[in-house]
Amino acid sequence: MPRLEEVRGFLNDYLGDKMRNAGITAPPDDLRFIEAGILDSFGFVELVAAVEERFGIRVNFDDVDVEVLGTLGGFARTISSSASS
Repeated sequence: MPRLEEVRGFLNDYLGDKMRNAGITAPPDDLRFIEAGILDSFGFVELVAAVEERFGIRVNFDDVDVEVLGTLGGFARTISSSASS
């Protein structure tokens, strides 16, 4: 089961080029993917699929606060807790 740091590292690797292109070098936990121009809605779906594949989990959107999932820190915490349940 991945630790929060592992999930955050995966997100930083997966989104690294997009964050650099947006001028973000040290992404804060409250970074909002869509508002920052890092992902569009399709890119967000691709990110969820990549995370599910990488960590062997399924994100149940019924149990997730979409506002929390839209931030880097909230996304990482959600995936980490989903993987450990």
